[in-house]
Amino acid sequence: MENPNEPNVGQWVDEQVETLNPVAGWRPNSEKALARLRELDRRAAARHRARIWVLAGFCAAGVVLLVLPSTRAMAQYILDSCLESIFINPVEVVGLNSAPDFDLENVAGGKTKAADLKGKVSVIDFWATWCEPCIREIPNFNKLHEAYPGEEVEVIAITVESPHGEIASKVKEFGMKYPVLVGNDEVVKGFGGLIGFPTTFLVTKDWKVYKKYLGALPNKQETIKKDIEKLLAEAHKKAG
Repeated sequence: MENPNEPNVGQWVDEQVETLNPVAGWRPNSEKALARLRELDRRAAARHRARIWVLAGFCAAGVVLLVLPSTRAMAQYILDSCLESIFINPVEVVGLNSAPDFDLENVAGGKTKAADLKGKVSVIDFWATWCEPCIREIPNFNKLHEAYPGEEVEVIAITVESPHGEIASKVKEFGMKYPVLVGNDEVVKGFGGLIGFPTTFLVTKDWKVYKKYLGALPNKQETIKKDIEKLLAEAHKKAG
């Protein structure tokens, strides 16, 4: 005997299935939908361009402030923030452009030439003694340097925009275990210029720029290490 208080499951199922059936005569308007998607994309692009222009203005202010020693720390903070905001992935594939030749003073004594690095995978970090993000990266670069004790990989720092007389003492204070060179405008220009610090380049054994790493990125050294392993594997395969 049917209980009137029990739910009619069959009727409920029929009603739910009915809601899945399209309304009679309804047809999707693909042209209207496509137009709507294009409009949404246009608006998103416009918002993105406006955001980039605002950030570019802040970056320009940061570049101006870099000129004055008293405002360099603030300028570097502005530029770091801009890089984090503008670049979803600040690791830039440069495209195998040749790295420049140089002959630079080594803080440990003597000089270091580009020719001394050719035949090695080289990690070249541009830094400044007053740059807080650069200083925070030093322990990680020490670890990277110690991870490759052989002759296939070299980690070096090129110091720029820093008082010459304090470089050696800062290297000792910060415990930098890898070679530190004293840079100049010529070597900066040779690497395509810098928009902030730190900027790190990975150079192949045949002295081609492989990648450029902008700013102090999360897991930066781990990323560089993976790229080093890739370049070493390719070099070993090529050598047979």
